[in-house]
Amino acid sequence: MKRNLELTCPFCGINKVQHNHKKFIGMEHVPPKCIFTNVLKKDLITIPSCHKCNNSTSQMDEKFIYHLSIYLGIDTKAKQHLWNKSRSLLKKKPNWRTDILQNTSQLYLPYYQGYGRQTKLDARIIKTVAEKIIRGLHWYFTETVLPPDIKLTIELLKQGTDVEALDKSISILLNNGKILSKCEGQFEVIYNIATDSNHASVWLIKFYGENVILGIVTP
Repeated sequence: MKRNLELTCPFCGINKVQHNHKKFIGMEHVPPKCIFTNVLKKDLITIPSCHKCNNSTSQMDEKFIYHLSIYLGIDTKAKQHLWNKSRSLLKKKPNWRTDILQNTSQLYLPYYQGYGRQTKLDARIIKTVAEKIIRGLHWYFTETVLPPDIKLTIELLKQGTDVEALDKSISILLNNGKILSKCEGQFEVIYNIATDSNHASVWLIKFYGENVILGIVTP
């Protein structure tokens, strides 16, 4: 059976994915490959992508690592590796430091009896990468493209948030959802896509064992 290569990009929902009559040319990793500290090829999910989406978010993905490492902390060996990876990237990208310093504030540290800097998480970066992951995985599971104007709500959860602490209707959907886990739990998603409308869904994205992002898609 010949594969249909006429596909609208799952990420933007607008542009066509280029192909050479045999296979798609642009492929994007979901989640971004760079978030993993160790990865096997079998753990990578690749999604067809238009040229613009395939080349426009690589720096955003790398900046996401930095903010994710701050959010997660270093209480496990895997998180420590992610922290080290983000700092290594920071050294290679000196122009990032200016942007990061603009998103910091002074904080008094009683233990050290002095002042330090507190980094504010960049909501734009988190939302952009999270939406990319959800749109990509939605196509991966359903082979349908979310419309570009669909309502997709992204929430960065407070650290330590449990599923049962979420809105009751959301908790029920997630508890009855499906699970996809990659790279020994470095990435995991719990999702529930409505059977009567594949545009309605709920997504709980976990990194390194922590519930980090809640995504809700409503028609």
